Amino acid sequence: MRCRVSHPLGRRWRPRHTSADSPASVLGGAAASPASRDPSPPAAHDFYQETLILFSLIEDELTEEAFPSMTAGPKFEYFWQDDGEYKSPTKLPAKVYIQNLLAWVDAFLQDPAVFPNEPDQAFPENFRGIVQRIFRRLFRIYAHIYYHHWDRIQEMGADAHLNTCFKHFIFFVKRFDLIGPEELAPLDELIASFIEDHKAEKAAGGAAAGGGAGGGAASASSS
Repeated sequence: MRCRVSHPLGRRWRPRHTSADSPASVLGGAAASPASRDPSPPAAHDFYQETLILFSLIEDELTEEAFPSMTAGPKFEYFWQDDGEYKSPTKLPAKVYIQNLLAWVDAFLQDPAVFPNEPDQAFPENFRGIVQRIFRRLFRIYAHIYYHHWDRIQEMGADAHLNTCFKHFIFFVKRFDLIGPEELAPLDELIASFIEDHKAEKAAGGAAAGGGAGGGAASASSS
């Protein structure tokens, strides 16, 4: 990634929630490998599929004229690099960038040497590093969608779905420390709002539980 500056745009995407947005629902979907330190292969497949669906919602808007490069607002621009055709960072139209990114992720997911098909097959030593690269790059699609296609997503009535998918994604990323703060900078205010909402809901839940227990004790003593 090459960033022109590391400062996001102002608040724009205050989350609209669905019933699947509760912290228990979101965090409950974060599967871990037996080592509990690394995310599981099924989780990586799930996040890939979610991102693929979101891309399909905005694909027809991604003309080369409208999006000649892969950006997240005016502050962040991403350059593509792989081990094949693009061996050095290359500026690509957003649609081509995302298509390359999704094909690159799919190649890893389909490789049994990286994501084993058999339960007794060992993970590669660099498994965690591969997963971190996958999630860093998938995040860029979310950043692009929020900055450039939010209005379209709202018109389609898919804003709650996008927020649910991204909340699921970001809590998973935070749980397993998969993306550093510099890479998350384009959406840091939105991420902070998710985290604050999570803390507030936890605090409210704890207070409600405490109040219930206190009420029970008072009732018992009065009898």
